[in-house]
Amino acid sequence: MSATEPNGAAPRAAARRFRWSRAAAAAALLSLLLLLAAFVWPLPAPQLDQATILYGRDGSVVAELFRQNRTTVRLDQVPPLLRQAVVDTEDARFYQHGAFDGRGLARALVSDLVHGRIVEGGSTITQQLAKNLYLSNRRTLWRKLAEAVLALKLEQRYTKDQILEMYLNTVYFGHGAYGVEAASLTYFGRPVERLTPAQATLLAGLPQAPSADDPLIHPDAARERQQQVLARLVAAGHLAPEEAQAIARQPWKLAKGADQGGNTASDAFIDAVVRELGTINPDWADDVYRLGLRVDTTLDPAVQRAVETAVERHLVKGTVVDGVEEPQVAVVALDPATGAVRALLGSRDPHAGGFNRALDARRQPGSTFKAFLYAAVLERRHTLLETQVCEPVTFRTAGGAYTPRDDDPAHPYHYAPLSILRAVAVSDNVVAVKWTAAIGPAAVVDMARRAGITSPLQPTLSVALGAYGVTPLEMAAAYAVFDNGGYRVQPFTVVRVRDAQGRVLWERPRPARQAVLDPGVAYLTTYALRQVVTSGTGAGLADVVGRPVAGKTGTSDNQQDAWFVGYAPQLVTAVWVGNDQPAPLPGYGASLAGPVWANAMRLALRGQPVETWKTPGDVVWLDVSTVDGLLPNPTSPTMRVPFLKGTEPTQVSPAWDWENFWKKLQEAQSLQDLQRLLQPGGAELLQAAPDWLRAWLAERLLQLQNPSPSEEVPGGGSAPGSSETAPGGGSEPGAGTGGQGAPSGGSSGPPGATPPGGTAPSEAAPVSPR
Repeated sequence: MSATEPNGAAPRAAARRFRWSRAAAAAALLSLLLLLAAFVWPLPAPQLDQATILYGRDGSVVAELFRQNRTTVRLDQVPPLLRQAVVDTEDARFYQHGAFDGRGLARALVSDLVHGRIVEGGSTITQQLAKNLYLSNRRTLWRKLAEAVLALKLEQRYTKDQILEMYLNTVYFGHGAYGVEAASLTYFGRPVERLTPAQATLLAGLPQAPSADDPLIHPDAARERQQQVLARLVAAGHLAPEEAQAIARQPWKLAKGADQGGNTASDAFIDAVVRELGTINPDWADDVYRLGLRVDTTLDPAVQRAVETAVERHLVKGTVVDGVEEPQVAVVALDPATGAVRALLGSRDPHAGGFNRALDARRQPGSTFKAFLYAAVLERRHTLLETQVCEPVTFRTAGGAYTPRDDDPAHPYHYAPLSILRAVAVSDNVVAVKWTAAIGPAAVVDMARRAGITSPLQPTLSVALGAYGVTPLEMAAAYAVFDNGGYRVQPFTVVRVRDAQGRVLWERPRPARQAVLDPGVAYLTTYALRQVVTSGTGAGLADVVGRPVAGKTGTSDNQQDAWFVGYAPQLVTAVWVGNDQPAPLPGYGASLAGPVWANAMRLALRGQPVETWKTPGDVVWLDVSTVDGLLPNPTSPTMRVPFLKGTEPTQVSPAWDWENFWKKLQEAQSLQDLQRLLQPGGAELLQAAPDWLRAWLAERLLQLQNPSPSEEVPGGGSAPGSSETAPGGGSEPGAGTGGQGAPSGGSSGPPGATPPGGTAPSEAAPVSPR
């Protein structure tokens, strides 16, 4: 023992030398094995998942689909400052060493061997790339050895710039963003080539600890990390100190909503796109989240925002049932000329995912289905002024007796002849079923099929009342036939598909429109549907939109589904409101779906020119008598109505005998009797009546509505409201009395054989409502 050595020091020193020599031998052996493996082990082809990007019709990014959010870019697209900052921060000697930094790796290997586990890093950019491409993040010795072998192989095959490019496209930056392009879009809403120096140096510091340095959650930590990046750039001589200070003072300008994903497209629209990609190419459906496709879609972000805003502001407040807020909603808006879907909503929450009610919810459409009935009726050369009487009627069917009725239990019938024009406006069920019986239920089914309804339908009398479930997408596309002049369109969401390098893989041919309806019939159907939003069950909705529109309310049997489907020349929109588990709603199509539809249309069309439908060549407009639909005589009250050429009236209405009409009114013993006399065109008729007659009728109406205890009025009570209830039908209460109204003005004259004040029919001028 040396005099200068403490007792036992020599054995301990010898033990240390032995351990170090053993570690050095192991390191040498591992180095030899690595070199051998580098020559023997084949390098796998890198498999990089890339995000598929969906673009709106305005070219904006509306959604990114990924399991790993990645969009590859070339190295020359990455700003030089970002490239240099990453190198200086992650691997300052990257361009000087080989696959790994020998000194750093030896130090890390010895430390890990001594401890029997990974305690020290020291990975180069090439090693990190090897891990990102081929290995897991598990910190094991064998993974570290495999990483070194793969790094050697990468250095053998690729240049340093190629390795750096791959690294920049694979490294994780947080918030699901892999690679500099995805990170730039996520944090700043701009492509990487447009980054500012402040944004570039912020991104360069994130790969080491993306969660801890997250600028959206930990801005102070992110700024401290950016200062470290700037300091390394200065130390390496790549930035002057004053330049670094100026960059540090620049704002980051983080993207709004970056922490929430940022998809403009709803989950329902994304679902529709993925389904359509699968029909174009089955391989795309399975791999769309990793193929890096560039998909140009039909989505109009402005229309989508309009729909979402209308739902948020005007959908009835919901209640949570089994974890789902009820009632739910689905909205489809599309271009009637092409079928391009401009907006899609499958639930109250645009990004809730789950069941896509716009595409998959088959629910009873109620009276919105009457549009197909009356299009079929008009196609058979009937006119808008032809009538059916709304009164009790029973049909014998294979399923038994069927008695349609309207909604109000106290007044289930109008007891009056209703023209098609008025029956559509007030949504009368009885008249609809009578017309269905007249032309045959198969004709209604055929019209719906031609328009684009593909859901199962049966040729029953209740089919026109919406007895069979359909989807909102079907209804929107089918109503486009009336909007665009008789052409069936196929709804679609995908316009073009490109690969990650921009090469076109598929492009939609010009949409082929199929003529399925005479333009004149489509025009007359639209004219009838315009009455709904001006004077019918949807009265007032046209005023909300502020331009010419047409549409139809609908409420299903038992009040479980509320609909409004309508359109302007530029846009057709279908709105469904209902509970996932069928239950009565707190309203009807007009009150629940109508406000959402009208406000969505108003916002979607804001700034667009006001358009209306052009009269086709096979339609003629005529002034006709409101009394009988014939050509007016000099005393007739008139209205202007479109007819298909060849169906317009040719006879002149006989001169109106007011005195004889008054005598008939005197004989009326109930409101129903009065209604029969005042139909059709009762309101216009009374405007043309002498003042004394209107005054007398006002008093008589009060008597019939409020009979004295000693007076019995057969069938008395208030005039029945409109309705839409029958098996499978809809219900739209409170729409008026089918055209007549309480007359106004004047003091009543005493009843008698001779009317007071004279009887000359010419005392009142005819009117021509247009």
